[in-house]
Amino acid sequence: MADVQSSAPDSQPSASQAPSDLVARIVAAAARSWGTSPSQVAVTGMARRTWPDARLGCLPDRRGAEPSPIGGWEVVVQAGTRAATFHTEGDRRFVECPAKRRGPII
Repeated sequence: MADVQSSAPDSQPSASQAPSDLVARIVAAAARSWGTSPSQVAVTGMARRTWPDARLGCLPDRRGAEPSPIGGWEVVVQAGTRAATFHTEGDRRFVECPAKRRGPII
């Protein structure tokens, strides 16, 4: 599972599209994980989401996170037969979210 952090983004998101630098970092993380080139990874879905807490709707509940809505994005990428869903905290931190661990969206 990728958990990547970086500095604040340079681009501003539109109402329906995450910032391009955030998407590029997600594509690069998927490509590294799959051992392929970022040019082989396509974004197949993207939507604004509000997660119920800092686990971003997909991390295991180890200690019980305090409820605190967090805005972010759900970004789906694919390369060949591989696909992955990433959840973001705003335009900074993102995690790969295995399908079996996806939790609620509020």
